[in-house]
Amino acid sequence: MRTVGKDIVWIWFVVIMACEGKQGFSSLDTQATDSEEVVEDIVQNDSIEHLGDTLNVNGENGRDLVEDRSEEFDLSEEGADVLGAEYEIGEREGLEESDVCVSTEDSDGDGLSDCMEALLGTDPLHQDSDRDGIPDGQEIQDGTDPTNPASARAWHPEYNERPRLFFTSSLIEELRSRTLSQDTPWEVLWKRIRNDASMVPSDYPEDGSYDINVAAQWGAIAEANALVALLEDDPQALEKAVDLIAREFPDPSGLSGLSDYDLLEAEALVRFCSAYDLILANPFVTADEISRARDGLLRRLGMFRWMCHEGSVSLLLMVSKNNHAMKVFGALGLCAMALNDRPDAASDLSEAVTGLDFLLNNHQSTEDGGYAEGWHYLEYGAESYLPFFVAYHRFAQGNPYPYYAVPTLQVDNPNAGKVVWVPDFALNPRTRTIFRTGLCSVRPDGLMPETDDANPQPMSGAVLGSLFQDPDFLWAWFKPSVNFYSGRLNVLSFVLYDGSPPPSAPNCPLEGTLEEAGFAIFRSGWDEDAVYLLLQGEHGAVRLHGGLHEHADELSFMLYGFGQPLILDPGYINWELHDLVRFSSDHNTILVDGKGSPTIDFPAIVGVDAYLTPMQEDGLLKWVSVKTEYEGVRFQRRVVRIEPWFFVVEDRIFGGEKPKTYSLLWNGYGGGDVFGTTFEMLSDGARWASQKAMVEVHSVPFSGGMASLSHDLQEHVTRWGEYAMHERLIVDKTMSQTAGFLTVILPARANDGTFACQTFQLKDGVCAIRWEDGNFAFLALTNATREPYDFESFYVPVHATPGLTILVGQLDGEDYTPVGFYELPAEE
Repeated sequence: MRTVGKDIVWIWFVVIMACEGKQGFSSLDTQATDSEEVVEDIVQNDSIEHLGDTLNVNGENGRDLVEDRSEEFDLSEEGADVLGAEYEIGEREGLEESDVCVSTEDSDGDGLSDCMEALLGTDPLHQDSDRDGIPDGQEIQDGTDPTNPASARAWHPEYNERPRLFFTSSLIEELRSRTLSQDTPWEVLWKRIRNDASMVPSDYPEDGSYDINVAAQWGAIAEANALVALLEDDPQALEKAVDLIAREFPDPSGLSGLSDYDLLEAEALVRFCSAYDLILANPFVTADEISRARDGLLRRLGMFRWMCHEGSVSLLLMVSKNNHAMKVFGALGLCAMALNDRPDAASDLSEAVTGLDFLLNNHQSTEDGGYAEGWHYLEYGAESYLPFFVAYHRFAQGNPYPYYAVPTLQVDNPNAGKVVWVPDFALNPRTRTIFRTGLCSVRPDGLMPETDDANPQPMSGAVLGSLFQDPDFLWAWFKPSVNFYSGRLNVLSFVLYDGSPPPSAPNCPLEGTLEEAGFAIFRSGWDEDAVYLLLQGEHGAVRLHGGLHEHADELSFMLYGFGQPLILDPGYINWELHDLVRFSSDHNTILVDGKGSPTIDFPAIVGVDAYLTPMQEDGLLKWVSVKTEYEGVRFQRRVVRIEPWFFVVEDRIFGGEKPKTYSLLWNGYGGGDVFGTTFEMLSDGARWASQKAMVEVHSVPFSGGMASLSHDLQEHVTRWGEYAMHERLIVDKTMSQTAGFLTVILPARANDGTFACQTFQLKDGVCAIRWEDGNFAFLALTNATREPYDFESFYVPVHATPGLTILVGQLDGEDYTPVGFYELPAEE
């Protein structure tokens, strides 16, 4: 089998001779078809080496507009075959390269005979083997590779309707009517668009330096004005949009690789390319305005491509494999579709599709939809690539296409340098599962949880609901806390939302464990007052590939209920301040002699692997366990919910014979400078309360007498870039072989009163907590020994076998009626 690349012209020369029946060069002079002119050039230049002017189109500064990737692209490699084994070079129906082709049959009418296509490795039954929109015969004339979809000098030139990225002209009247709607999401979105359109553009600094924020602002203003101009026939808005795209800008080449140029410029280009598509659809735009806008966009896009592929940010993009590269790919992909007649468009589209497929659907995610960087960065990155997904789906219509995995920024992609078929993202089950998992993990207020480097995060529900044809995303989008979130996607959300009402509840499992995603959820319902607990247990890719956006949060969980946080995960705040919240000591976990799991910046080693069990159920109970190990100690945390919303937390600690001091940490929503809240220390725990809700924590160690309790102030996010201080409870105890803690967490509405609760350390290895709630009484007893333990609760004898025993009963005065008796065996 032969590689297709540099030798493709030589193959063409040899095959044309055979297929034309040994007619020689003279016959080519008298039968000068377009395809044969390439061969004529070979004759006139005497050798292939002298064909530079014929086969290479050189851009500015001598750069090749069509990159020679012959040594990278090998159809013999797995995953690289565009056509399928039937049409590999020299192997179609037993044809060998040494055979003489005498047939001139051209089954697909692309200007290449079938026998020649067999030798070239192209598809004799499809005019466009690599599906880049350029027929195989034309690619041979152009000097590009008909088996490499990244090599074409344009991408699908027939794709020329305007507007075309997000909608067609047939929707314009409907969009105009939406601008007049009242008390709808469209009214909210249109106000946001009008606000963007009315902004006064900032200027770049007078010293000629490049301010990365200016372009992103200009892009937002340009896109908003382009839509206003189209829907309201506003000439001033049209002029403003054109001017912003066409404006000159300083040279960014001196920026640091850590400047975030790639992020902000990607956001700018997504909006500039959207604006360009809308401008060209405007019936009042002039040829001069189109030319100015195009020239300005090409300048900016050309500089962006250079900065990302060769300039200062290229190294960062090669190694980051996260939102940085994904936002770049999103911008390259959308702009390739907006300016598809560029010589770089096909390459950019191939790079965008394969890069996003690798990073989103493989490197950053798990099969059950976990996302390594955390939910904030899923949404943040998506706001630069969802527009591309939408536009691309309008083109692909659910069909897979072949693309070349341009290796420049995909050094770890196993398909780098190969051509692979990639499904339409809108129909790719993995893509959909990632965003569905984000949706199904939301808190009762509709925001994705603030774990790892994430703050409570809304989703772009209108865009996701349309892209995946899934109304469940509207359920969260309509929540008051989400408030029709559109982020950087105001225009796209306005266009895609079709007026559908939200479902009463999403079609998600109410609760359960996603083991590879690394979390388990307890949830009492889908209403906004529901009680919700999320337990962390990340391992493998979902932990490692989060890099420095990962937190050392093994064992930790967050609790939300009755419309507010109760037990806190501190969130992210922002990159500059995340050192305040990312260590083990910032989470609801356990320290060993003051130390938690590691947090090392270079190389990025954050935390250790933790493993969750499937959720189990028995009567009034549901429970999940998580196991991990750090500082030479094994931990096993079992979280049990007793209906309706009481939680028992059993922490078994295996640290050996040497005594160690274990610090059990609880971060509650209250005290400090949390407005309208109180914090109160109890004899065995603490209480945090607000005007809406409260939560009590009661803890008892397994052995050695009662614990030492203290408290201090810790940070948690309030909104992006801001934080407040809350009170943290610290439960300290020095223990050796029989080590652990038993804790109950008791949430309630503020007007429901407090709990009558008692803790007992009955003997080393046996402890219990008993509490009452109205007419109901509860007992949780841990037996960490190897022998049963007899105990009496409410005059009822209890024979507690090793493990966790839970009793639920009803009180009527001094009478006690058992309701539930549960024995959960000790887990090894």
